[in-house]
Amino acid sequence: MLDYIKRMVREKEDLEGKLKKALNALAKSDEIHLDKTQCFLLQKQTESMKEYLDVLSQRVAYEKKLHGEN
Repeated sequence: MLDYIKRMVREKEDLEGKLKKALNALAKSDEIHLDKTQCFLLQKQTESMKEYLDVLSQRVAYEKKLHGEN
């Protein structure tokens, strides 16, 4: 696998982990005492992260296809 594709894959995996943690924090917002503004902002952040993850996933898939990789 080409180095830049490897970097994108690592970035994607890192982003997936961060998104999972952010979603878990939202699910436990009462337990960890997030106020309404914190919840709102974290929700906006997770929405952006999901969109970024979607585009990054598409880029990885395209590059792999372009270079004959699975």
